[in-house]
Amino acid sequence: LDVFQNAEFIFHHFIMPLPIVTPSAALLTTRGAELVAHPPSPAVFELRLDFTSRLPAGPLRHSVGAPCHAIAVLDRVRTLGTSLEPREVSTLPRAIAALDDIRTAIAGKKTLMIFLDYDGTLTPIVSDPERAFMSPSMRAAVNRLSEFNKVAIVSGRRRDRVQDFVQLSSLVYAGSHGFDIAGPGGLRHRIAEAALPVLAAARDALRARLAGIPGAFVEDNQFSMSVHWRNTPSEFRSVVENVTRDEVHRRGGIKYTTGKCVYEIRPELPGMAAWNKGEAVRFLLKYLLGDATQDEGMGGVLPIYIGDDTSDEDAFAVLRELGGLSFLVASTGESERPRQTFGTHVLADCDEVEALLCALASI
Repeated sequence: LDVFQNAEFIFHHFIMPLPIVTPSAALLTTRGAELVAHPPSPAVFELRLDFTSRLPAGPLRHSVGAPCHAIAVLDRVRTLGTSLEPREVSTLPRAIAALDDIRTAIAGKKTLMIFLDYDGTLTPIVSDPERAFMSPSMRAAVNRLSEFNKVAIVSGRRRDRVQDFVQLSSLVYAGSHGFDIAGPGGLRHRIAEAALPVLAAARDALRARLAGIPGAFVEDNQFSMSVHWRNTPSEFRSVVENVTRDEVHRRGGIKYTTGKCVYEIRPELPGMAAWNKGEAVRFLLKYLLGDATQDEGMGGVLPIYIGDDTSDEDAFAVLRELGGLSFLVASTGESERPRQTFGTHVLADCDEVEALLCALASI
């Protein structure tokens, strides 16, 4: 086991936990590694590496701002109504250039129900998630839109945190990818509260194991968790991924997905349909608009969703099924998310999002 003294060897060859079969049930501790018994089979051990204690000393020689590239691929999804195929982002119409067509689609609709992601949509992605502040002009645009339309913020952030960022009490807020929903009139809906202790344990373990990884940050979203690696140098990113995967797999009742330079950990609902931003949108449409959504063609309701990340694709798919409009925020050179989407239109950046919100408010 002397090879464990070589940190590069650890990172590139022993990232994943390795099952080891041994006739002895004794705990073996070595320099930089330990063998941990997994009951109820004491002869099966897992090799757990102490990544952080073997990090190279001295200043880092690599850029912290190394590009993040998409590691997720969109597959066909089956909604309640049909099987949907994702489309290439480059084939979608640019929303700002298609405003006349959008106005035509909205014409005659009695109600717009507008769903907005937060990070990357209402505010640019920033290196420090705690400083993702909304601009006054964007806040004013959302507020103006909400005067005559129903508006909901649907975010991976914990609900109270995103509400602090937006600072508009008239909106509905769906935090933790829709697992925690609240809004005016006493609206309160929570999913998978039983998973909170498991999420808390995973949070504590991840923070301990990633404490020495440069740029890694574990954000507690209460009903979900975000493991950020945007600021992590490229040679440490596989460590973040595999530690995350390890902590999720050793626990029941949670799962992880990938996003833009982030791993999202959420409750898993055994025996139930998946809960995500798309199901949160479906719930809110029924809760807020009731019978109007049951009529053919959604009655006089047009649902609209604007988002930028992979997790927003669940909502895009639902809106596509329901005949709504969904706007993906992605620049031409976007590399942090898949180049396929279930969206109907593309917005280049947050400035175009604000312009679209202002246009919608004027209709």
